[in-house]
Amino acid sequence: MGVSVPASTAILLVAALISFGVVHDAQDSAQKAFIEDQDSMFQRYNDAAMTTVEVNTALSIYDGATFLYSNITMTNTGDRPIDMRTLNIIINGYIPGPVDTPWTFEGYYNYTILNAEDSHLWLPGEVTVLSVYGDDAEFDVDSTNRIWVITANGSTNLLVYGGS
Repeated sequence: MGVSVPASTAILLVAALISFGVVHDAQDSAQKAFIEDQDSMFQRYNDAAMTTVEVNTALSIYDGATFLYSNITMTNTGDRPIDMRTLNIIINGYIPGPVDTPWTFEGYYNYTILNAEDSHLWLPGEVTVLSVYGDDAEFDVDSTNRIWVITANGSTNLLVYGGS
């Protein structure tokens, strides 16, 4: 007529074991994902903390009274390499873009990594020269300027450079 007590107990016990296995597997998977995300976050923070750039000189080039471009010499003083294709720079609130996209920004720049001209990877200790071009003198760095270097790993502090 009905299911016996031992059969009911066996069914409930099997259901409890299956439920426990499902819950345990889900919790284990969530814990692994959480630990991986924490490791990734720590790596991003570490990369940002180990990325520093120092502006050595900033000099504007003129043809008579006409502004042509500015050269900004920088050193990677951090412990992480910087991919120059991801570098951005803000000068007095103006953003020059990479040389291959000048139409999307106020101006554009190109770069030369000294002693590694064919590389996009700016290694620690290496010096690079950014040549910044613009239609007007918004990228003129002969007077006091605010220069902010932004990399894929993070950004530098806002550098106030007094010109040369």
